[in-house]
Amino acid sequence: MMFGPMWLACCFALIRPSKLRDESRGVIAALWGSILLPLAVLSLVPHQEPRFLAPMIIPLCVLSVRARSGTVSSRVRNLKVGRGVGAFWIAFNILMAVVFGILHQGGVVRSARSLASSDFPFAQTSSVNAVFWKTYMPPQSVLAQPLDAVRVKITDIGGADAVTALTRLAALAAPPSAEDVADDPSCAAKIKDTVTILVAPPSAMGELRHVAYAAGLDFTPAAARFGPHVSFDHLPQTFSALAAARTVAEVIDAFVLATYVVTHRT
Repeated sequence: MMFGPMWLACCFALIRPSKLRDESRGVIAALWGSILLPLAVLSLVPHQEPRFLAPMIIPLCVLSVRARSGTVSSRVRNLKVGRGVGAFWIAFNILMAVVFGILHQGGVVRSARSLASSDFPFAQTSSVNAVFWKTYMPPQSVLAQPLDAVRVKITDIGGADAVTALTRLAALAAPPSAEDVADDPSCAAKIKDTVTILVAPPSAMGELRHVAYAAGLDFTPAAARFGPHVSFDHLPQTFSALAAARTVAEVIDAFVLATYVVTHRT
């Protein structure tokens, strides 16, 4: 996915018969070794990210150029084929730019930026605890709030399981204890004017609500929704949501990032 049609050019160069000197064959073997060996090793590592494959771009470029070499007649033929490959290459990169530049985790920055906006539903609240779940780490710089007057606090729990997420949410949304009120009488008023919201894909909420009922937590959907948003790290949940969708609104829910007000059930 990172290198697109370049892989096809390299494979073509591998199977294509050619007359190479021994030293050239050694260089080609070394290039393929520098691609396949790291790929095999990285495939065994539990944590995988596309950026880990970035060093492969140099040997891939060298091998793909070799696919265009040959006689004059073959170069003319390659020129005709190359136009089609070039068009495919451009289309592929435009598609990947849309997928990874707009769709993949697309709601994270938009939602983080909106937290400090005057148009946000909780803009008049003195304090906001925003918990991001099943998303990439949200950037806090977009909040643009002074360090001595932090109104929006972001907590990132990444891809934590539902029980861990519930524990963090319950602690943030918990009412003040009698000891806290005794030590600081204004504590109750401060917490009363604090809202805890969960920012997460709707497709993940079924897992959380399943364990939240016994803990006495409620999740009330808020008006703020951000899209398009697709998480390729949680595609099974997205596919399950699409398979269970019965209306257009439920289909849209699979591609947005939603906000929920977290409260303790009274």
